[in-house]
This record gives sequence, structure tokens and C-alpha cells, in this order.
Amino acid sequence: MLRRGSNAALNVTALRIVAIPGLMVLILADVPDGRWWAAGVYVAAAATDSLDGWLARSRGQVTVAGAFLDPLADKLLVSAALLALIQAGDLPAWAAMVIITRELAVTGLRLVAVSEDLIIPAASGRPRPSARTSPWSPSSRRTRSSGSTRRCSTPRWC
Repeated sequence: MLRRGSNAALNVTALRIVAIPGLMVLILADVPDGRWWAAGVYVAAAATDSLDGWLARSRGQVTVAGAFLDPLADKLLVSAALLALIQAGDLPAWAAMVIITRELAVTGLRLVAVSEDLIIPAASGRPRPSARTSPWSPSSRRTRSSGSTRRCSTPRWC
């Protein structure tokens, strides 16, 4: 992923994934001030989450790979940190399971929404139709099940 020709946002996402083993070593190994270094690595990696999205949008380099890898990198980073803290005895397993289950549930909800042509933004906001089902596109006037045409009284949910 860190080859010439790939875009900057993907490189930043790849760096976040590459930082995960180092984070785990700093948490688990007996390194002087390892926990402080681990906290710094975690904060730096988490900060790149906003950076890669901004880079992709500002440069017009939004890709399917980026849309897949960015949330994956987030979940890997959080899960790795939680699992390392469990192994070190600093976090009860039930707490990590609650957080990881929530992450997976949100991902599942987003997958269901995508199958219904809805986009659920990561930031606050309500679900909205995707570009494919824009109320102003001809395909939005068809219902899924019957294929019949209909007019919608509320354009945002057509």
C-alpha cells in the first residue's frame, strides 16, 4: 500500500495499520515508559483517522479501497489496544467485549443500510438516500418489490 502512485489518504491509513503491532508491543512488553509511548502512538494513529478522510476528499481521491480500509483500520486499532490491555490485566474482558460488540453492531447496521441504498454518516445526522436513489433520479421512482412506478410525497425518503 505504501508504494509510489498510491494516494496520500491510503498511505496514511496504511500507516495506521502498521502502527498496531508497535502499539501492542509497547503495551505488553516491559519497556521503560512503554504505556506513555503506547498512549502517544494510539493518539497519533487515532488523529490520522480524520487526516486520511480529509486528504481523500480534498484531493478528489476517494476510493473503494479507502472506504473499506479506513473503518477496518479503526476497528483493528481499537480492538488491538483493548486485547492488549486485557492480556496485560489492565482491562476486564467484559468491558472490551461491550466495546468490540458495539463496533461490530454499527458495522452491521451500516451494511444493512447500504443494502437499502441508505448512507449513515459517521458524524451525527440522519440516514439519507444514496446517490443511486436520489429523489431526482428516474430510478428512485421505482419500488424495490413490485418494480412499479410511484411518486413520493417526501423526496428525501423516496
